[in-house]
Amino acid sequence: MSKWLSGQQLLNDFGIRDIELFYDCVQKGLQPHNKLGQPISPSDVVEEIANIAKLKERYEELRYSVEELGNEELQKFDATRGYDLLEQIGRYEKWLLSVKKLDWNKFNLTEMEAGAAAVLTALVNSLYHIEGTKKYFNEPEIEEKEIIPEFFKAKKLRPDQEAKLKVQQVAKELYDKHPEIDTVKEMVDRQEILETDGKHYRPGTRHKWISEIAPKRAKDPGIRPEKKKK
Repeated sequence: MSKWLSGQQLLNDFGIRDIELFYDCVQKGLQPHNKLGQPISPSDVVEEIANIAKLKERYEELRYSVEELGNEELQKFDATRGYDLLEQIGRYEKWLLSVKKLDWNKFNLTEMEAGAAAVLTALVNSLYHIEGTKKYFNEPEIEEKEIIPEFFKAKKLRPDQEAKLKVQQVAKELYDKHPEIDTVKEMVDRQEILETDGKHYRPGTRHKWISEIAPKRAKDPGIRPEKKKK
């Protein structure tokens, strides 16, 4: 079993939003890591988002191309597009400087909407130590993917026990694959569930079995992931 979870996995498994990942987890001590497993700081994220060197290079390229068109066009550029680019560069330089020495518990999202959204996206795409996440999420929900198959192998089970575990296994796979399924009721009569031996038991029984392994989003009506657009 991998020792890492992605931010996207946390969103899917626990029915939280990116803003909750930031305020309720990262800002309170959950450390994000890059794809190489190295801890990343706020300044690392902001520096990658801002990419100031590339912006400056873009500004110089555009201004050079306009210079060939004459002084009038250059003045127009300096007053419009060039001005906007320099202003953007200035905002990003100020932002990067303000977070240079900050840890995540002191970091706040910028008032620049695009910049704040980019930070949240970076955190969703980051990796997190599974041991570290247990402080912020219920441990059983993180472990269930491995636990259920092991129960199958443990010993000879009664027919109702086998049916229960098969229903739970299929339900868990469906919850992981389809984050838009956000209630237990939706899962009870799914075709995939009815193709197991669970079909021989009452809906109320299947509901109870599925409730035991359902992710938080399906248990708490107040927490819902966004529905996938078709």
